[in-house]
Amino acid sequence: MNNYPLFLPSVVKTYGKDTNLATPSLLIDSTVRLAETRKALFEMIEKKYIDQIVIVDGSSTEILTKKEISEFAQKGVIIEQLLFQQNISKVSKFGKSNGEMQIINYTITNSVLIKKAGGFTKITPRYVLKNMDKIMPNICNEKNIFYLYEPSIIPNKNKFVCTIFFKSSLEFYKKYLENSILECKKETHGILESIFYRKLSKIKTKRIFVEFPYFKGIASTTGNNITNRYFFARNISSKSGLLCYSFKE
Repeated sequence: MNNYPLFLPSVVKTYGKDTNLATPSLLIDSTVRLAETRKALFEMIEKKYIDQIVIVDGSSTEILTKKEISEFAQKGVIIEQLLFQQNISKVSKFGKSNGEMQIINYTITNSVLIKKAGGFTKITPRYVLKNMDKIMPNICNEKNIFYLYEPSIIPNKNKFVCTIFFKSSLEFYKKYLENSILECKKETHGILESIFYRKLSKIKTKRIFVEFPYFKGIASTTGNNITNRYFFARNISSKSGLLCYSFKE
């Protein structure tokens, strides 16, 4: 069982043109976004690795009804649902990474479950971690887990961390990542994957030999099924200890 609650930072009602230049959001239909978020959530619950979930929607839209939350509690799955309206003008000015950071920062201040656990495991709503059974048992004793998209030894001016799925203690997040919101922009260097890489690259790490995440779901940038590009190569690299790292507090 995962030792941190699963955290889903949702925006059901997105803001159309308020997107990043390099990765525009084409999935803007709120009905589809809500349906896909619920579908992915139910599938993740069925995998039996999660008994606490924190859902936070930045467009103040309910994902689950109170009745559904109560029914899941009777089955042993505790769900905390938080709703608030994020600052749309800042999302419009600084891009969707700013919007995601607004939700994460709101959550660490307001979530009872995450405060009690001392951390969270984040996954992007509408995505299912298909190989959860191969990953979770190997990271359950680690407080801070992040994946790179390519080995750090490969020369590339644009380095990225996977922000679809990561694990962080509250202490680590507040110390190193909370202020990332100040660097968010619509350009590539201002997206969360790039900002997190710059901040995490300065911290001591331990290599974790584990599979690379394989996702199922709808990508907001295309409105189509996520492709898991380069998964075969990334999975080999990750199982060789070149992509997944545990970061020290």
